[in-house]
Amino acid sequence: MEPNFSDNESNNEHDVVIQPEDIKPITDPNCAHHFVQDSDEIGEMVAWVCNKPKCGRGVFLPKGVTIT
Repeated sequence: MEPNFSDNESNNEHDVVIQPEDIKPITDPNCAHHFVQDSDEIGEMVAWVCNKPKCGRGVFLPKGVTIT
């Protein structure tokens, strides 16, 4: 039987309905980032990653650029 996602009342008990307002981010959306240089490189770019708990935001910047 195909699940009917247009009508939550008729879905069987195994279907899961996810409400966007109930979703909590796995990372901190209000993090005041503290970036540290990582070992990953792509060509002339090097990775910088936030080292605060529950963040992990990353960015690739040209080699020689430092985040202060």
